[in-house]
Amino acid sequence: MGFEPNARRRLRLVAAGTRDPVLAYELAGALEEETMSQVPSVDLARAITRCPHCRSSHASTSSREGLCEIHRARWNLEACLSSDAERDAMAEPHLESLLQRALSSEEGGTQFLAAYERQAGQPVDIVSVGGIDAARRVGNGEAFDFVVLADDAIERLASAGCVDPKSRTDLARSAVAIAVAAGAKRPDVSSESALRDAVLRARSIGYSTGPSGAHIVRLFERWGIAETIASQIVQAPPGIPVGTLVAQGDVELGFQQLSELMHLPSIEVIGLLPAEIQVATVFSAAVCTASKSRAAAKALLFFLASPEADAAKRHHGMEPA
Repeated sequence: MGFEPNARRRLRLVAAGTRDPVLAYELAGALEEETMSQVPSVDLARAITRCPHCRSSHASTSSREGLCEIHRARWNLEACLSSDAERDAMAEPHLESLLQRALSSEEGGTQFLAAYERQAGQPVDIVSVGGIDAARRVGNGEAFDFVVLADDAIERLASAGCVDPKSRTDLARSAVAIAVAAGAKRPDVSSESALRDAVLRARSIGYSTGPSGAHIVRLFERWGIAETIASQIVQAPPGIPVGTLVAQGDVELGFQQLSELMHLPSIEVIGLLPAEIQVATVFSAAVCTASKSRAAAKALLFFLASPEADAAKRHHGMEPA
């Protein structure tokens, strides 16, 4: 039996995603073989012994976390080709994805996944919502193949059995930024003390219900101004970007991840939180337990964590995880 076309494309992505030349060469060679049965016999064991970091210490692990490049490639290869049923699932016509809006707008999600669709021939349908709504929908068992959320939300879903913990993949980091309405006066936010003064002078201050909002609340408490500015606080409803409130004039000074703010109309990002008080949200992905196309979803997550997706992440205000 010859290679099923989608399986061939995914094996090529695995080969391209590893920085180890020995493994990449051997996987590329395997792609030229005539039968699927020869793929698992690629001499991965020989390549693993060449790992300068861990030798064979991770050879029996079932988790991607902490693996070296070679072991990550082995784990992904075995995940993609672990059974006949999963190989058949590669041919599913569409993957259903649920993305937190902070990672990707509908337009941005299309950019993230367009390269994968071209290479793998796997259409991906995107639903982009707020983090709380996304976690609720996965928790309720809606039939998504994978979900992208802040890492703490993925951990909670894994603990509840709603996503496969072994499939968790860190994708990107996004720093917290500050925005004002377009054309408004731009306060000095270059240092912690300057930002504290700007917050105290602001008519209203907005933050989100997500990780960036929790960090801002702790910051106000540490500054000892939480009670002083309590009447000026506007927390954006779940699923509503803080930038929308800034654009509408409901909030004078808004805080949220740069990826949420930078492409919104009618606002201006005036800077990031100063380095000494900055915090980056890590966005992670995992395969949903409700998925019927788990192998295809795992292959897609491997691609999203690869260098091929880095340019799209940076375009949307994030850094690779």
